[in-house]
Amino acid sequence: MRKIAGIALILAAVCAATVPAASAAPADKPLLSYKLTGLWPGISGGEYNDCILGENDYLRAASTSMSGAYEELGRGLGFQIEVILPLGRSLGVGVGGGYYRIRSEGTVTYAGLADDVAFSAESTLVSRLSVLPFFLNLHYTRDLGPRLTLDAFAGPLFQIVQFNADNPSTSTLLQTEQTVTFTATKTSLGLQAGLGASYRLIKGVSLVLDAIFRTGKVADLKGNWTRVGTDANGAIAGSSDAYYLWAYDMTAGGTYQRAWFFGEGGPDAAGAANARKAAVGISGLTFQAGVRLSL
Repeated sequence: MRKIAGIALILAAVCAATVPAASAAPADKPLLSYKLTGLWPGISGGEYNDCILGENDYLRAASTSMSGAYEELGRGLGFQIEVILPLGRSLGVGVGGGYYRIRSEGTVTYAGLADDVAFSAESTLVSRLSVLPFFLNLHYTRDLGPRLTLDAFAGPLFQIVQFNADNPSTSTLLQTEQTVTFTATKTSLGLQAGLGASYRLIKGVSLVLDAIFRTGKVADLKGNWTRVGTDANGAIAGSSDAYYLWAYDMTAGGTYQRAWFFGEGGPDAAGAANARKAAVGISGLTFQAGVRLSL
């Protein structure tokens, strides 16, 4: 989202402003360097992705026919800015922030029986994560040649995570057409560690390529839920600012993990058990590439 991306730039600039002057830096070292990179982030999805796979399995087992599948959260795109202050010939400290977005979309078409009445349905699930990561790194660098430098770094990670889901669906049962939406925001504390290399093009300008592993998750997601549409009885309308993302096990010829949005009481459907507030895992391997400007 543009607003979140704007906030990321502002906060990254604030982080840069908090870096003190490097009066003790060696004379042959730059005072500061700026790493500007594009991100290719990846996450495990954790329990949420397990529930997506479980939902696909449940629909296959409970339907007379099914095609398509809901998709798991995986990879996205973003950007990142880091300001690095040298602490000697090999060490440095960096502070930075950025923005990334991960999106998944899948559609299933299925048919079945409800109270001995045959029906067909189609459902699309769009899941999105919009994330602002902020971090502090300790860097260790080692020259591998006149132009090539190895960079290992690690440090704490704070992330602001917004989770969104949209679920438009249709069913021949009561000629139903509806859309369910859910939005929640949480924060995550974790760690990151990375290894990369920089190649100097000209004085003060280098190309960089890094691989970073990050840890984190968000749970107890409380947010805004809406349900709007129509059926044979008229308009469908519902909303709440106190719904949660729940995970639970459904028993129907087997046991399947599922996730959906309910109030504080959780799911009450027949066969639902082991209900708990779901977690979305945001640990995973991220790659970044860009430039490092040394002043």
